[in-house]
Amino acid sequence: MGDKLHHEVFSPQHSIDQYIGRILSYQDRLANTSQKLSDEDIITKLLTGFPATYHMFKEIIFNQPVRTITSVIAALRRHAEITQPDLTAASTGNVGGTTISRSLYSGRGGRGRSRKFW
Repeated sequence: MGDKLHHEVFSPQHSIDQYIGRILSYQDRLANTSQKLSDEDIITKLLTGFPATYHMFKEIIFNQPVRTITSVIAALRRHAEITQPDLTAASTGNVGGTTISRSLYSGRGGRGRSRKFW
């Protein structure tokens, strides 16, 4: 399963929610195994799965003093809203068979505004 995760990449033909859902599903499936994925593993995979054209965006995220899955997902969604408005508008909270809580995107359990990165 780790090999499959290694080959997961973001495709502009799909929504950011689909990509996030695929990556998070690996963490869920491996949670009770010896191959358990840490939050940092997931963050790294989320960011390294983007093509070279996203280099500047990835560098900004990688260089943040505090990175959490919540903050990275929020940044990815904001970026997608700008670069993929059609796909973002059509996306739902259920992606790749994994329901992603909307509270993940807000950065504060669904209450209030999310933290700004830059």
